[in-house]
Formats: sequence, structure tokens, C-alpha cells
Amino acid sequence: MSRDWTQEELQTASAAMKAAGHMNYEEFCEELRRQEEQTKERVSELLKRNPGVNFSLMTPGGFVDIGADDVNEFLATGKATAHPGCPGADFEVDVSGDGILNQTVLSYTIDGGICHAITDYED
Repeated sequence: MSRDWTQEELQTASAAMKAAGHMNYEEFCEELRRQEEQTKERVSELLKRNPGVNFSLMTPGGFVDIGADDVNEFLATGKATAHPGCPGADFEVDVSGDGILNQTVLSYTIDGGICHAITDYED
């Protein structure tokens, strides 16, 4: 059985999330509103628009991590590796950067110099 949180429970959870270094409830709601208003963009546009940021992309082919210093090379060569959420040579596979660059960004947040994005194939 589910129930709504009381205002006191919500405030306590919100404060705990903020203390742990995450967005609090109000910031989370604002981020959701912002993302609903943003137009869909391609991964390539997101990368170009945010210089100096590290990227962690959740793509249909796995997670792709791109360091801030590697963005320009990734944009130029399209070379990337993906992993199932557990990076390491045993789990990584080569993926088409061109395919990733043309994917649609469904949702993203940028916090602490890291952009976490969820992507999908073109609409």
C-alpha cells in the first residue's frame, strides 16, 4: 500500500539529500520543470554547448564516459567505448560515436562538473 509523504517527512528527506551532496526536493522539482521545457537536442549539441564538463551518457548501447579533455576528439573521431555500468576492460565494447552523437538527449543534469544524460535513438 502506498501513501503520500507528510510535509515533515518530505522536508527531512530533502535536507538529508542536500546534506549528502545531492539536489534537495525543491531543486529536483525545478530541474524536472526545466527539462520538460527544454527542446530535445542531439548529444553532439549538448557536448558542444558545455565545454569543460565531463559526460556520463546512458545510451541504448550502454554507458559512455567522456572526459572534458576528450570531448573534441570524440566529436572529431566518433570513437567511444561503452560499458554496462561497470567500467573496465573486461566489460567495455566499441560503439559508433556517430550513432551516439546523433542520439536525442532525453534528460540531463549537470552537477559538480559532470553531466549525466540519458539518450535514445533519433526520433
